[in-house]
Parts: sequence; structure tokens; C-alpha cells
Amino acid sequence: MKKFSLFVIVGLLLFSACSREQKTLTFYHTNDIEGFFWARNNPSINNKLAGGMAVLKNFLDKQEKTYLLFDSGNIFAGTPEGQLGKMQSAVYMMNMLGYNAATLSPKDLTLGIDAITPALAAAKFPIIVSNLKASNGTSLKHIKSYEIFDLQGIKIGVIGLMPSATLKSTQRNANIKIENEIETLQKILPTLQENGAQIIVLLSSIGFDLEGGKESIDEKTIAEEFPQINIILGGNSDLSPLEPQEVYETYIARSKENLESVQETTLALDKNNKIKDFNSKPLLLEVDTYGQNSQLLDIINPLRHTILKSQSNKITTLEAPLNTDLKKPSPLGYYTAQCVKTWGKTEIGLLNSDAFITGLKEGIISQADLQNAIPYDDRVMFIKMRGDDLKNALEATLDINNNWPQIAGMEINYDMSLPKGSKIKSIKINGNPLKNTQIYSITTTDHIMAGGFGHDEFLNMFEFKNTDRTLRDILRWCLSKQKTIKPTEPKGWHATTK
Repeated sequence: MKKFSLFVIVGLLLFSACSREQKTLTFYHTNDIEGFFWARNNPSINNKLAGGMAVLKNFLDKQEKTYLLFDSGNIFAGTPEGQLGKMQSAVYMMNMLGYNAATLSPKDLTLGIDAITPALAAAKFPIIVSNLKASNGTSLKHIKSYEIFDLQGIKIGVIGLMPSATLKSTQRNANIKIENEIETLQKILPTLQENGAQIIVLLSSIGFDLEGGKESIDEKTIAEEFPQINIILGGNSDLSPLEPQEVYETYIARSKENLESVQETTLALDKNNKIKDFNSKPLLLEVDTYGQNSQLLDIINPLRHTILKSQSNKITTLEAPLNTDLKKPSPLGYYTAQCVKTWGKTEIGLLNSDAFITGLKEGIISQADLQNAIPYDDRVMFIKMRGDDLKNALEATLDINNNWPQIAGMEINYDMSLPKGSKIKSIKINGNPLKNTQIYSITTTDHIMAGGFGHDEFLNMFEFKNTDRTLRDILRWCLSKQKTIKPTEPKGWHATTK
């Protein structure tokens, strides 16, 4: 009996020692928040309130175990409140929540890298995008290639990737590039291992099991090619399965979009710090369960009030959609160019296509619709140019992809088959042939003057004046002048052939 008791005691002591050597790592993860900052009625729980930053904060405050908190991108560009607060509001709240790291998605770059740089600079956590670089291949300020964290004495190496095939080619992002995912991982993974990373986590906005073309580099492919990556915390949830995946030695998990839940992922390690068990599950952020943090509500509620008020304020009614297009004259571009020309009392209205993110739908138009269509804060400017300089600037613009000039007050005959610099065959200004030495007045935007067309030809001007009024404000002024508007097809550009 004594021998048996001694055997049991020794066994328990050994079991206790082994248990102390084993560890469980916890990660909380969000992705595709898309500007859903506040709680909303959730049909899956009888329309009770769930989700949002203020609930997530209270949930995290109740956790007694240590953890790391990550996000995989697509943070703000999906709701009117997200467009109103932009990346700055999102990052401010993420600072309060205590995020440890986040990556970006191409949707976070919709407004251009310069527009979100102040927010990235204000982040108290690293923004990790391993394959996002300056156009010359150097590192970008406020963007890190990797970070190593300590969690329960385990070194956690964290990298981030965004898809190289989906960044829209506009001048707002002309100074950056997304490098190939596979080549990036081949370079960076040895660095993580040399720096002692025991567990490697990839924050990804790429998506799982995508098919066709360049998008075939997906999370499944990465897991197959790089078994040294232990966990992929993915995004792009609209194209990817929500249930956890296991691809060879790599585990993949993602959270549901719109911040209605947070994903809890746990790793059980053996005494050699190797993964012996993986579990990942969504935890619904119910207001009844966790409540809402008052400090975050102080930030969220003004945004909410502004949006709800703007959505109820009717500006006008469109009898047909005002669509936009990056590659040709568009109804919205033509209408807005006419608008700024009229407002500015100039001879010409000139805008760039990437001033617009979306068109305006048929029916009632509100301020929220304008915010979604023109989320940029481009300022309207008055400039004066000689006729020959104006023609040269328009010629240079025709060589730029996906940013067609939207014009009013001009009739331009052109032939894209002609050599560079001679595609424009003739220009008329309000019915009269352009004269090389005549000075013309133009209403345009500061974005164009800052190189928004991909060249600096519009700096060849005689004078300028910045009105400090946004393009969105001026379009609202024009739309509100009529109760109903019947859009017309764009005029001014006439394609000809030899």
C-alpha cells in the first residue's frame, strides 16, 4: 500500500511538472471590420444588439489570460461612418482596444497611401505588411515587415501580406507597390527564424482557395509552400470559408466580417514548444453579455449621430444613376465637371476620374451617398493657363491609365492610335478653337495640381487660388439646386481615327 501511494505521488508530481512545461497560447483576431464601429441588431440572436468596438473593449477587459490581439485588414472602407472617420478614427479606437499588430488590405488603400499615413503614424501598434514597399523597393515609413512578440516566454514572429494582384492602379498609390507574396516569404521567413521566432503567425488579407489568374497565390498555396508558418489569421472573408482550415502543418482561421464577433484561436504546445492542439471559434460580442465601454461610445456616438442625420437629409432625386468610370468619360464625371465650372464661373471644368469611388444610384440622394461616392477631401482650385500649355497637359494625361479627364466647356477630338504627344487633333473652348497664347480660366482640384494625373504639366500656369471647399461640397451645392435631376450622357470627348 505504501509503495502504491508513493508511486501515485511521484506520478502526480511528474504530471504536474510536465503540465507546467506545456503552454496554451491565445490569440484574438478580427478582420473585415469595414467601418462597423457600433453595435447593431443581430437577426441570429432575435435582433439583440451585438458587435462593435465598445463591446469588444469590454470583452477584452474581462479576459484574465494573457493574449495577443491582431487584425487582418479592411478596417474602415465599408460604411458611411467608416468613410467619415476614415482610418484615423479606426486607429484611434484600435489604440484604445490594445491591438498588438494589424495588416492592411487593398481596400484600406482606396483613398491612397498618403491619406492614411497620418493614421498609421498615430498607431500605437505595428502595421505589418511585409510585401508593401515604396515604388523604388525601399521600406515605407510606418509600415513594418515583421515583429516578434513574447507570449508566455514563447517568441511569436508576426508577418503580414496583402494580395499583389488587386491594388487599383491610380495616382493616389503611384508611389507604392505590392511585391509578390511567394518571393516575399522566401526572403523574410529565414530572418524570423534567425531572430528566434518559435511560432510564426501570418496576418493575411489575401483569401483562401482563390481560383484563376494572378489570384491563385492564396492562403492555401502559401500554407502548402511554407509549412514553417504555423498559423494564418486571414481576411477577405467574403471570398473565403469561415470555418478553420488545416493545410498540412499550417492552421488557418478568420473572423466573421463587420465585427459582430471576435475569433479566439488557441494553440496548445508540448514541452518542446511544438503545437499539439489547435482550436479556433467565434465569440459573439453581445451587448447584453458584455455591455459597452463608455470611453469608446464617446468616440462612436458623434460619428453615428452625424451619419444618421446625413442619411435622413435628402439632397435631390436622380431619375437615373450617375455612374462613374476610370477609363472613359462618365455621367458623374461630366456632371461634376459642369458643376465646378458653373460654381467657379470659369471657362473650363476639369477633374480626374479617380476623384470618384462609386457612382450615385437612382432615387433619393443623401449626404451619406455623396460621402461614399467622393470620400476624398480634394479641394477645388481656380487656375489660369495658356492654350498651348493646357493642350500639352491634356496630351500627357491621355498616356495615363485608369484616370480619364472629366471635362466641361471643351470639345476635344482625339485619336489614341497616334503617337505620344500628338493624340489630340483639335480643341474648342466653349465653341471657339483653342488659341496657343490665350489665357483660359479653369476650375479643378488641388489633387490634380499635386500630380493626380501622374504628371506635373498642370503646374505650367499663371496663377492659382485654393478655395478650401471640397469637391464633395460643390457637388452637393449643384445637386441641391434641383428637386429632381435627369442625368445626361457625357459630352466633350470625340474619338476619331485617321
